[in-house]
Parts: sequence; C-alpha cells; structure tokens
Amino acid sequence: MKAQEYEWVSASAPPAELKSLLEALPRQLNELLGDCLVKAMYGWGCNLHMDLCYVPMKVGTQWIEKFIRESLEQRIVVPAESDFYIELPEERLEILFCHEGDIHVCGPDEDLRNKVLNTAPFNSLSFNRRRKDAHQAVPGSMPPLCDGSH
Repeated sequence: MKAQEYEWVSASAPPAELKSLLEALPRQLNELLGDCLVKAMYGWGCNLHMDLCYVPMKVGTQWIEKFIRESLEQRIVVPAESDFYIELPEERLEILFCHEGDIHVCGPDEDLRNKVLNTAPFNSLSFNRRRKDAHQAVPGSMPPLCDGSH
C-alpha cells in the first residue's frame, strides 16, 4: 500500500513535552528545508473565533519560530487541548499537534518523514503507523490529515 494511505501517530505525551516539541519544530524545519514557506493552521480547540480556524496561513521558516511562540504565549494553541497543523511545501508532509495529546504525521515524502521522526526531539516519542481510515471522522472534530480538503 502507498505511504499516503498511512499516518504515523505518536504515543500521548504530556502538555509540557508537546510544547517543547512544538518549540523545537522551527529549528528542525530550517535545518531540513532551509528558507521556504510552510502552511500553518489552527484547528479544533484553539482559542480563536471558529471563522479563523481551519484557514491555512503561509509562514516563512525564518518566521515560524515567532509564529509558534506567539501562538503559545497568547494561548491560541494550548498543547494537548488544541489542534495545530503544519504542512510542508508541495504537500510533502503534514504534522498535526493534536488536541488529544499526540502527534500525527503523514504525506507522500517518506524520506522527509523519516528525517523528521528520527531527529531530536521527535525521536524521543514512539510513533506507530496506522491506516488513515482506521478512525472515523466525528462531527465537529479535526479534518482528516492528507486528504486534500485543506
């Protein structure tokens, strides 16, 4: 089966650990991608008007650290309570910091996914592969990952 039919989901982590992983993401993105644009999106559980959630925003990798820091400081994103998405260029990989306290990773670029998951600090978490259709969408929940709908 194709890699796109699967997502990699971490074990649940405490909010402080998810916050540390989220804060480490900008450095990792800069190392892996250099200067480029990624898409960020607020989702379920974010402390914003719902009209502002699920709206992709282009953010440069040179600015993503400030974007994430301010999102955390303003409590727009609360680790283990809010969904926060990052999509890498050309839809190569999507990372979801989930309101359920885990991290979902999916996308067609297996090499990039392996680099993300095998690099500190993400390599401190255990990730398991599962079929994306293994869980059903619940009304009002986050959109499915990597289905092209966002």
